[in-house]
Amino acid sequence: DMLRQLGDLSSEEIAQRYSGESAVAEIIDDLHRQRKIVTLKIAKQERWVAVEDVALYCHALGLQPPSGLARSWLDGFEQSSAHCIEQLLWRYLRSHRCQTERQVASRFGLAQRETLAALKSLEDKRKIESGHLQPTPAGRKAELDWCEVEFLKRWKQRTLAKLRGQVAPVGNQVFAEFLWSW
Repeated sequence: DMLRQLGDLSSEEIAQRYSGESAVAEIIDDLHRQRKIVTLKIAKQERWVAVEDVALYCHALGLQPPSGLARSWLDGFEQSSAHCIEQLLWRYLRSHRCQTERQVASRFGLAQRETLAALKSLEDKRKIESGHLQPTPAGRKAELDWCEVEFLKRWKQRTLAKLRGQVAPVGNQVFAEFLWSW
C-alpha cells in the first residue's frame, strides 16, 4: 500500500517510513518473491514500484519493464507519456512537501523542460501551486517551489493553529497597564 500511495521508493526510503516489527528487508524480499513489487532503475537509482504501477513508470520515463513480468500488467495501457509524467509528479508532490523543479526533475531523471511542462499543466488543472514557499539558503538563487494544493491547505491550517496558540488573553490589570502605556 505504501508504494501505491507514495510511488517509487528506494529500500532506504521504505525503511525510513516502516514502523512494523519484522525486518524491512525481509518484507521487501517477500513482496518481491510474490511479484507484488519490482525494482526499476529510475534516475540511476534502484527503486521499488508496485506491480500495478509498472506500466505507468515505463511509459512515463521510457523504462524497460522487468523481465518475467506478466504481459497483463503492461497491455492495454493507453495514456500519453505526458499524462503519465503528470500522474507521477502529482503523486510525488502529494507526499513530499514542496519541491523545486530541479528536485523533481532529478528524482525522476527527467529533462527540466519536460518537468516544467508537466508542473505547469498540473498547475493549470489546479492540482498544484507554485511560488516562493520556502526560505532560500544564503548564496542560492531563489527557485519556485511546487506544492500539492491539499498539502498547502493542511500546512496553512497547522500554521494558523500554532499562531493562534501563541495568542492568549491577559488579565484586566495587564490589559489596563498596556492601554495606559499605549
